[in-house]
Amino acid sequence: MKIEAMCPMETDRWGRELATHGSLFFPLACYDDDMTFLDVSWHWHEELEVILAVQGTLRVRTSAGTFLLQEGEGCFLNTGVPHEVVNAGEGPARLHSLVFHSRLIAGSQDSVYWEKYLLPLLRDPERKLLRFLPDIPWQKQAMDSIARAWEAAAQEPRGFEFTAREELSRLVLLLTDEITRPRQAYTSRQIRSMERVERMMEFIREHYAREISVAEIARSVALSQSECIRCFRETLGITPFRLVRQVRLGRAMELLAETEEKMESIALQCGFRDVSYFVRAFREEKGCTPGSFRRQCRTLTGGD
Repeated sequence: MKIEAMCPMETDRWGRELATHGSLFFPLACYDDDMTFLDVSWHWHEELEVILAVQGTLRVRTSAGTFLLQEGEGCFLNTGVPHEVVNAGEGPARLHSLVFHSRLIAGSQDSVYWEKYLLPLLRDPERKLLRFLPDIPWQKQAMDSIARAWEAAAQEPRGFEFTAREELSRLVLLLTDEITRPRQAYTSRQIRSMERVERMMEFIREHYAREISVAEIARSVALSQSECIRCFRETLGITPFRLVRQVRLGRAMELLAETEEKMESIALQCGFRDVSYFVRAFREEKGCTPGSFRRQCRTLTGGD
């Protein structure tokens, strides 16, 4: 299996990733992403995803919370969870991830694997994400299974499909057992806030290229501006305006890395009406200018 690297992410109008992970016959893909300069911008997909931080520190932002992943830690993202991953440190950062469809484990929806194990996990609103720490035994087992599955998919020895499926099946069993363990539940208010924020994120993804106000974002889910801001701060830890800027800058990074378009054109396409503000915002968020970022990308890819 080819190890994929990060590339510009194509999404539909609702932020759903359009990429195919794996194939119809083996719906799993493994990724080795250098996060030193590039971010995985906000998106969601039907598949499940597991991430291991193999170098540096990563910040994982989701509609269900934000946390840091230190080297040696990992996480699980359930189906349909909007998320982004960025380098949270000053130095190099790298992740290994596996994105796989539930049918890799369950086969069909008529199977015992689907009814007894996958379905309870996919339907659990309190298991949108789980963080794995190496000093918690069951979570260490989960990360070991992820690492073995990733290695099998990356190296492709004979029968690697069996190994990857077996290890991810072990992971699903651990996660299903985790559902029965006592855990602090989200309140109905928190769940409602997460659902509202996910819908507002869809609105932002659809309209980021034009001027949009907090009032418009709030109206997309019939909220007041103050309640909209509260939902964002409670769920993502940022304001709606900050998310709009992050989405715009994420798209700008893709254009800078993959095209030769001029800075003015990129700024306009990404919703920035003033190039100087675009440069200033980029420096504040990414720690370098757009031009410097483009040069770093060219160096990494061997371009001029």
